[in-house]
Amino acid sequence: MNQLTKYILCFLFISISGYSQSIPEIITEFKNNKVQNANGLYYYEYENENELVRIEDHNPFYVVKINSKNNFSKTLVVSKKSNNILKKKIYFLTMPYGYETEYDEDGKIISKVNNEEDFAFTIDQLIDKVKRDFNIDITTPMKGLLFRKSIAGDPPLYHLYIPTYEGSEEKRVLLFDGNTGRLLKENTGFFEK
Repeated sequence: MNQLTKYILCFLFISISGYSQSIPEIITEFKNNKVQNANGLYYYEYENENELVRIEDHNPFYVVKINSKNNFSKTLVVSKKSNNILKKKIYFLTMPYGYETEYDEDGKIISKVNNEEDFAFTIDQLIDKVKRDFNIDITTPMKGLLFRKSIAGDPPLYHLYIPTYEGSEEKRVLLFDGNTGRLLKENTGFFEK
């Protein structure tokens, strides 16, 4: 990774993630955290109190993964040629959230897909409802917390699998109408993932 690319990527992280460190500090962190995986791919990692940032070097682009400690994450594909973002995708837990956007080498939008268009009741509204009605903050990391969306039937559905206690395999399952947010079903038990 050349010096200019490091500066641009670090600027990208600062502008997207709100880092308070200076660019040289971030570059130093990445240099000190170069890792090689089992497939021989090198990547760089940096972690602060809120996020883990990982840069993977895939010729002719970088894949930048920003995992937030509030169960949201971003994946960016950045061109080595232009240093522009080619693709941006946001997730809540493992499910696509918001818009997925693709860009050309000049940074112009090629396509924009709303990952929530089949759901009148948004993920943000679901997060608020679960916090308000069940006193559970699903933006707080919780081992075993699973979230799924389904558009196979009418209405579209949100499925939440919440551990009954820390480390438990037993889950509290909440099934919500994806259009209204109405709770359709609630059970507790052991469920396959």
